[in-house]
Amino acid sequence: MRKWKGMLSPADRIRKDERIIELCRTGLSRVYTILGVPRFAEHYLLPTLVHSNMLYKDIADEKIRYSQAEKVKINASSCVRSVPEEIRPYLGEHQTDELFVSMVSDIILHDSGTVAMDDGRVLFDSVGGSYLAFQLRIQEQLERRPLSLFRMLRGRSFSDLIPSESQHLPAGFCLIREWTYYHWVLEFLPTLRALEACEESMETTVPIIVERNPPDWVIEYLSLAGFGDQVLPLPAETVRVDKLLLPRRRVSSSQEFEPSTDDLLWIKDRFGNEDSNREKGGSRLYVSREDADSRKLRNEEELIDGLSELGFEKLTLSNIPVREQIRMFSNAEFVVGPHGAGLANIVFSSDIFLLEILPDSDTDDVYYYYCLANQLGFSYDYVRGQRTEDDNLIVDVPEIQSRIRNLLE
Repeated sequence: MRKWKGMLSPADRIRKDERIIELCRTGLSRVYTILGVPRFAEHYLLPTLVHSNMLYKDIADEKIRYSQAEKVKINASSCVRSVPEEIRPYLGEHQTDELFVSMVSDIILHDSGTVAMDDGRVLFDSVGGSYLAFQLRIQEQLERRPLSLFRMLRGRSFSDLIPSESQHLPAGFCLIREWTYYHWVLEFLPTLRALEACEESMETTVPIIVERNPPDWVIEYLSLAGFGDQVLPLPAETVRVDKLLLPRRRVSSSQEFEPSTDDLLWIKDRFGNEDSNREKGGSRLYVSREDADSRKLRNEEELIDGLSELGFEKLTLSNIPVREQIRMFSNAEFVVGPHGAGLANIVFSSDIFLLEILPDSDTDDVYYYYCLANQLGFSYDYVRGQRTEDDNLIVDVPEIQSRIRNLLE
């Protein structure tokens, strides 16, 4: 069999492997369904992880610290009538570790942001040191063809998969985004401090490797930070990088909750609106999700009519450039909106009221903005919206008006 396989061309071998992988895909999906993501990842993939200590000690050519350790305390908000049960586990003091960026040589970078060695071992820092993030990538890959990430994780040789110079990069800083705008702003942007530390140490600029087709707001943020001419979209699904700068980042998942007030203040200082002259009586914003796939308000027109009586302006953020979004939130005094990524823009605000519309079920991630507002010293309250069968919401408009009036008193 080995002799026969050796006679195949690289292209034929890839096609043959793809057919085999496709046949296995149904079986893998079945295993995932039975075990669930955590057990599937634990038993099949997690043994291939290279954790931070091993990376820094045995693999990295160099490491540079770019963020200090920090203690963060999340308090019960004085504005909330009762703290939601989903948020109680996050109250109290959290210890956040210091962060490093490592330089690794001759490494494989996948479009998912996963970084691996030729033997298939994954550098855990490339998934933020988060088991949940890694597990979700596994789940996502089960729905894709071809399953190139699985080939990488199982130690498949990349000599056949990277045949051209277009799939080879001499150097770069890994900033491949995953998940939503929220995670980009609050988790990925702070790692630009690592890039600055490396460029200062190396006395040269480094290309910033982003996903193959980045949304406009990724490019806008990097341009605002002064790195617009260094952005390099990944040229292929999988590439080899001679020298990769890989920052560890903090994550906001429920399993690895790592709040950092220093990160938030850095984001606000670096990207905030320098021309903000907000005085008492700033703007009042309603952040709509009419352009989203879920948690849209079924009775939004009724809510907008009610909010307009209180001086609110409706925003659909997908239609607004990043610089303008920053300006608007910098000048706001009150923000209302359904739970969603757009509310991350309150990081650019000062001394605001936030009224969040939460679903009445499936609320695992509702702690995001409670904790964010708490760290920034903002006033926070919430109302529940009734979740519909199509994963949207219906709200009680008079209740929202009443809550707003109470917060403004």
